[in-house]
Amino acid sequence: MSNAKTRYVPSGCISYRKTALAEIYRKPDSLIAVAYVGKSSKPIWYINFRTEEAMEEKIKTLFDNCESWEKRKKENREKKKTELDGAKVGDLLSCSWGYDQTNVDFYQVIKKKGKTMTIKEIGGKHIESEGLSSMADYVSPVKDSFLKNGKTLIKRTFNMPFGILSITDENKKHYRSWYA
Repeated sequence: MSNAKTRYVPSGCISYRKTALAEIYRKPDSLIAVAYVGKSSKPIWYINFRTEEAMEEKIKTLFDNCESWEKRKKENREKKKTELDGAKVGDLLSCSWGYDQTNVDFYQVIKKKGKTMTIKEIGGKHIESEGLSSMADYVSPVKDSFLKNGKTLIKRTFNMPFGILSITDENKKHYRSWYA
């Protein structure tokens, strides 16, 4: 949790409830409460409640949602970690990344020893763009189409500099977008 001095806390509010994931400030003599999640400096809500019960229900929902979100993130992380354990030579991998656009890189496992694998970048092919904007389409990997100047990486984890590796196949569509 970040230091309260970096957060906007309305005048007269004091710390009311706190977990590792969220914090509530409240005005002691009213039903005004402010909620922060994670390390955010801005509140996710700032509400003057009609009843104490309504405020407590909103707080409970916030804490439950934060716990549920963290649990899903942890489960997804664990799933991704073990997903690549099953990768074998010849398997195809995808890595989707980007901020203002969605880039997709494809790789093929060319060597595997224990949990360490060597992957090499391969090309992809345009599948379809029907129903998408003029700056988006779907692509799929093309097995054994190693790029002349493609990256060769040695990996033990699913993390990439930009994005996360996932096992894929030649029939799976991956969304891609760009800006002119």
